[in-house]
Amino acid sequence: MNKYFYNLLILVFLIIFFKFPEKTYKLYNTSIDQRLSDIYGYCYPQGYGFIKDIRNKFKLTNVKTLNFEDF
Repeated sequence: MNKYFYNLLILVFLIIFFKFPEKTYKLYNTSIDQRLSDIYGYCYPQGYGFIKDIRNKFKLTNVKTLNFEDF
């Protein structure tokens, strides 16, 4: 019985530590484009949002970028 309690305690700790409910909620309630923009940013550091806007505005299929830093 004591072993099950410790396993349950560890499981609850891991769920809270890795923010499993919050991440699951965000996964189901935001689009892939919004999640990528949140992670990679509009301009800095990778500029995913900017490139997406340029593709949509000018109907481009292949946009090449130059990064002068380590990205």
